[in-house]
Amino acid sequence: MPRKPRKTRRNAMEVLAEISLQERNDKIEENQRRARSREVALEQHRKTEKEKEIKFAKLQRICDHLLGNHRMGVVPERKRCGLHKDYLSDGSVRIYCGKCRFEWRPGDKAEFILRVDGQGRMRKLPNPTAKSWRDINKFFYTFENATDLTSRAFRIVRVEPEDDEADIDFDERAAGVA
Repeated sequence: MPRKPRKTRRNAMEVLAEISLQERNDKIEENQRRARSREVALEQHRKTEKEKEIKFAKLQRICDHLLGNHRMGVVPERKRCGLHKDYLSDGSVRIYCGKCRFEWRPGDKAEFILRVDGQGRMRKLPNPTAKSWRDINKFFYTFENATDLTSRAFRIVRVEPEDDEADIDFDERAAGVA
């Protein structure tokens, strides 16, 4: 029968160093696993956000801006405007659809809108509704209940028509459009 190999006595410092090295490697592996998991979660989040944006843009594109729970494409029994016109305290004006949550401002065109991003720069964005400020303003005033839907909470001096201001073309270079 072969003899059992003799256990070599190791120095206590070597054992401690080996344990320390193993713990360090375990921590590195754990951090890498967490980083991979975080990246996967962020990628899934980006994907779902992109899908939500696409779905929301589609809803805005097909919205009829009328109140009621009728199906898209079906003319409701009684047409009532789903738009709200707000005169804000800073002097700006907006029209907001309560159904698709899109917001028009003076100067918006059917092809694009200009909005300020988080860094204070003007961004040229596509207009999913394909309706300009002028078109939506005319649509708003075709309804009998249009005056009921203007916001009185932020209302200031009302100047009509806003279409005169809407025809001002923005100099994209001066506005810093990206």
